[in-house]
Parts: sequence; structure tokens; C-alpha cells
Amino acid sequence: SGALARTMRQLVAGSAMRSPSVDFERAKGGKSPTQAKKKGEGGRKVHERYVKMFEARGAKSYTRSEEQMAKDQEIAKEYTRQEFARHNIWGRRVTMRIKLRDAAVAALPEELQAEARSMDLNPAPRNRHVFTEFPPIKGYNAM
Repeated sequence: SGALARTMRQLVAGSAMRSPSVDFERAKGGKSPTQAKKKGEGGRKVHERYVKMFEARGAKSYTRSEEQMAKDQEIAKEYTRQEFARHNIWGRRVTMRIKLRDAAVAALPEELQAEARSMDLNPAPRNRHVFTEFPPIKGYNAM
């Protein structure tokens, strides 16, 4: 099954195809040395191998009882409820910050409000101090 998985990955990635190369024997109309060796192997054998590979069945699926399915469904519903609650809290916090930002801009004098509302597109300074949770390692200089 490892060879099957590798072949499938190669097919998906496109790397199972051979790179084009010039074969002078074949160009003259003769058979290439590799074709002469594979006398019995034709396209049919390769086709049958791929058909067998694609029709292979995996492991049997796991069947669950009705009670287990109901329990799993309830767990999924509770997870969804909690995720929606987290999402709603996040949205409320963002909205609150936007309102606080707008209130802070409105509290500024008129001449500073226009500058406060404009986007600051300047890049951050390259030599700024980056705060970390831990003190720097003695003797280590990153720059």
C-alpha cells in the first residue's frame, strides 16, 4: 500500500510522467532499448494496473449505533454554540474598540482630527525595540 500511495502522490503532483528526452533509435523508426526489453508489456498491462489501483477498496467504514450518533450530534451542537459565543464576544470587542477610537478622535482638537483619521502608511523603524516576555540572552547580539 506504500507503493500505491507513492504512485498516487506522484500522479497528483505530475512527477510520474517521464521528462521528454531525445531517443535517436526511436527517431529513426526503430525501437528504443527499453522498448525492446519490455516485449510482453504493452499499454494494456499498465492500464490494468491503474484500473486495479483505482478500484481498490479501503478499510470498511465504522458503523455507529443510534445512541452514539445522537451523542456525537449533541457534542457537535454544543461545540457550535460555544464557537458562536466566542465569535460574538470577539465581534463585540472589536466594535467597542472602534467606538472608543472614534470617541478619542472626536475628543481631539479640530486641527488634529484630520491627521488622526488618515492612515499612517510609513513603515515601522527597522531598529525598533521588540518587547519579549523573557530578558535577552547575555552576550547574544542579533544585529
